[in-house]
Amino acid sequence: MTPVDFKPELNKPQPPAEYCVVSYPAPGVLLVRLNRPKELNCINMDGHAELDAIWQWMDEEPNLSVGIVTGTGRAFCAGADLKDEAHQWGLVNKVVGDGEGEVVAAAVDYAKMIAENSPDAVIIAKTSYPRTFAASNMSSYSVGSLKNISREQLADYIRAKKPGVSVIDVRDSDYIGGHIMGCQNVPVQTHDFKMPELARTLADQEAVIFHCSLSQQRGPKSALNYLRERERMGMTKDGGDEKQKVYVLEGGFSKWQEAYGEDKELTEAYVKDLWE
Repeated sequence: MTPVDFKPELNKPQPPAEYCVVSYPAPGVLLVRLNRPKELNCINMDGHAELDAIWQWMDEEPNLSVGIVTGTGRAFCAGADLKDEAHQWGLVNKVVGDGEGEVVAAAVDYAKMIAENSPDAVIIAKTSYPRTFAASNMSSYSVGSLKNISREQLADYIRAKKPGVSVIDVRDSDYIGGHIMGCQNVPVQTHDFKMPELARTLADQEAVIFHCSLSQQRGPKSALNYLRERERMGMTKDGGDEKQKVYVLEGGFSKWQEAYGEDKELTEAYVKDLWE
C-alpha cells in the first residue's frame, strides 16, 4: 500500500527517520514503515533508538491519535515477529475503546483498515488512551542505555573464569551449530514468563551479556527488557550507578564463531560446516 501523506500541523518537529519511512495517511494517524528491505527489515540498535524517539514524540504530539508500524518490501522477519517486537518495545497491538472523540475514532478506524490489509501491521495506542502494555518512555531505560562488549573482552572473561559473569543466548530455532561456553539459552519467545525469573536468578551477577545470532535485534531488545524488568522489580538504583552491568555482545554468535568457533575452551558443540 502506497501511503497518502496528510501531514498535520505539529507542535514539535518530527524526529529524524533514517531507518523507517514516516507518513500521515489520515487525520490523526501516524504510519511508520520499517525501511531496511535488504535486511528483511531487521532493526539495528540505531534503528531501535530512532523508533523509541518516534513513539515518545507521538505520545507527546496532540495532533496524532494513533500509529501503525509495518515494513516495506518483504514481510518482517529476520528472527522475530513484528507483533512480538511491538510488545517488547512496550507498545500495544490493538486499540481498546473508541470513546475518545470523533477524530480519534476516525483515526482508529483508518488504522484498523490498514492493519487488515497488511498482515505485519501493528496498531499503536497513545499513552493517554486505553492500552494493555506500559509505554516505552515510562521506563528510565531506552536503547541508548545499552552497552556493547567485544568478543575479545568476553573471551578474556571466559578464559580467566571470571566469577559473576553470565552469558544469555536468546536464539530460538537458530540455536544450532555451537554456543558460547557456559551460556544459558533463554529463547526470546519465552521472555514473557522467563524474564522475571531471569532477573531474580541473575541478581548477584556482576555482568550479564545478551546476544542472538547478529545482536542487531533480539539480543539488544532482550537486554533492554531485562533492564526494565529489574527496574520494575525495584532492583535498580536511581541515577544509573548499577553494580550489575548489562551488555550486548557485538556481532552476536555469528561474529564470535569467526574467531573462536573451533576454540574448545570458549565454544561448545561447534559445527563448522553450518557456518561456511
